[in-house]
Amino acid sequence: MQAGIATTIGLVVLIAGLPQLSAAEPLVTDHMQMRTVGGDIVIGLYGEIAPQHVAQIKRLIAAEVYDRTHFYRTLPGFYIQTSHHLDRPRPLTRSQRQLVKPIPDEFSDVPHQKWTVTMARQPDSPNSAEASLI
Repeated sequence: MQAGIATTIGLVVLIAGLPQLSAAEPLVTDHMQMRTVGGDIVIGLYGEIAPQHVAQIKRLIAAEVYDRTHFYRTLPGFYIQTSHHLDRPRPLTRSQRQLVKPIPDEFSDVPHQKWTVTMARQPDSPNSAEASLI
């Protein structure tokens, strides 16, 4: 997934001090937390907009697929991307690998803004999101 592109899946990073969502914006239905060497990142999930993506991420979290994941692509002031699930210091177990499957697109009109988290995809393949977050 190194040549992946980002598409909106309805995730937003919640950081103290950011403006509150307006009434017209989607409702955060759940949260995930990424513990990093630079500090914790809390991500709000838009389950009503991207239910399949949220379910996939929650399954992968429960199976510890994101444990020891690193950020392999960083462009300061622009974005960071988690590594591909196969590019890890400790390989995934067979049961973890079985959970990582492409999910159909759930495109929305939620704009990509600062602090928006999306799922990486292959170019020209809208149904190729698996696990990598941008």
